[in-house]
Amino acid sequence: MIFEEAIQKLFKHEGYISDDPADSGGLTKYGISQKAYPDLDIKSLTQKEAATIYKRDYWDKCRCDELPDHIRYSVFDFAVNGGVSRAIKTLQSCASVKKDGIIGANTLEASKSVSKERYALERMFFYCQLVRRNQSQAKFLGGWSLRTMDVYNA
Repeated sequence: MIFEEAIQKLFKHEGYISDDPADSGGLTKYGISQKAYPDLDIKSLTQKEAATIYKRDYWDKCRCDELPDHIRYSVFDFAVNGGVSRAIKTLQSCASVKKDGIIGANTLEASKSVSKERYALERMFFYCQLVRRNQSQAKFLGGWSLRTMDVYNA
């Protein structure tokens, strides 16, 4: 999957504006949060601008073009939903390499052995642990689960 395909799939999950008080990101549009981008006018953000941010700050930082195709979109989507470092550390955990949150040669090589099933399970484990630590996040667990399955099936 190339970025242009991945971003269209992503916008099916992130194609709206929200300002849920339980969401720590605050005002969010196309999945871009005010908390992560405090100097950005979120209300005026266009889909094209959001795609540029996703390419630079998520796809490229996760080195998605270099990941095996079968987990490329899973890592990208989790980077958007759970954070770049979390997505990479989850990949590294699945690949049994040092969890430093940076994709280097060892992670790229080891990622070839990571199944998308294992990655999805680790992602769900993260969400469950998040809810366990903060019960206010329980309202999002169903959506996270459906999204994880949708990404898994993509």
